[in-house]
Amino acid sequence: MAQRARGSWRRGFAAALALCAFGPVRGEEDAVSACLRSHETPPQVVAQCTAALGAAGIADERRAAALTQRGLAHMARRDLDRARDDFDAAIHLDAASAWTYNSRAVLHMQSGEVEPAIADYEQALRRKPDYAFARANLGYARLQKGDFDGALSDLDKAIRLAPPRVEIALTYRGRAWLAKGNYERALEDFAAALKANPRYANALSGRAYTRFCQGNFDAAAEDFRSERQIRKDAESAVDWLIAVRRGGHDGRAELAEAMKGTDASQGAAPGLALFGGMITPEQALQASSDRDPRLQRERTCTVSFAIGEWYLLRTERQHAQQYLSMSRESCDASHPEFAAAGAELARLP
Repeated sequence: MAQRARGSWRRGFAAALALCAFGPVRGEEDAVSACLRSHETPPQVVAQCTAALGAAGIADERRAAALTQRGLAHMARRDLDRARDDFDAAIHLDAASAWTYNSRAVLHMQSGEVEPAIADYEQALRRKPDYAFARANLGYARLQKGDFDGALSDLDKAIRLAPPRVEIALTYRGRAWLAKGNYERALEDFAAALKANPRYANALSGRAYTRFCQGNFDAAAEDFRSERQIRKDAESAVDWLIAVRRGGHDGRAELAEAMKGTDASQGAAPGLALFGGMITPEQALQASSDRDPRLQRERTCTVSFAIGEWYLLRTERQHAQQYLSMSRESCDASHPEFAAAGAELARLP
């Protein structure tokens, strides 16, 4: 499954090799098995799989598997072009691999190519209808397109298949209910995700945003604080600070803690710098710019929400409405700011 915290790119294959007289072939197969079973860092996996692929006499299915594993390692390194080449080559060798189609679909999602991702997830499921990861990922892709009913249908099926990381599918479905405005169903799914994994930060964030949409700002702040203790990033610190301030507290102590507790290597995020009085709203929006249109849209989604909240807390309704509307328009439905901006706009007098 794909989302902010991705830890499932490794895939293991058990090698069942019969002892035979062909020593070199067995060595080649052992090299492929080592590539597929590797739990090393992505650069090491790339090296292992490249070495394995250099051998002769490997069956197409095994070669395709090694290419897929190397593609996932390239993707973990953000080398998306090489990852795409490996996935394409793997599918050419073995068009029956649901795993490879799912992997290429995840790559499409990381590149902002939602329609090709949906097509590849569907190909994966044609080959393996009970593939829970692909089904959950398909549901999340449909949510990004704003197809709430399609997303919920796929996520219902994925959850019934009881995948190993069921908290991911539950969190995806919670986000779908949140985007639809069904806060009670969203809370049920986030609670179930946290029961499966109490330290799953994406579920904490989803529950926090749901409570924020309900106007339960103090409870939202507690969840955002718990999320920040896991992530220790600037984005969750901004979310926490906004919820504290919307709950009627001055937030000075929280701001000081957020600035101190944020990873110094990231610098001050635009939203955090804005609330810290270091930059203006215009500078915050400018600081979020990116040449990649997909990243630009995502950053506009989050930063314009923070700016809208900054103006809302200063009771500058017109500017608040302007930036909250900008956030709503730039966020896709899978972003919790999509729902939060809508809730805030509905509350404006």
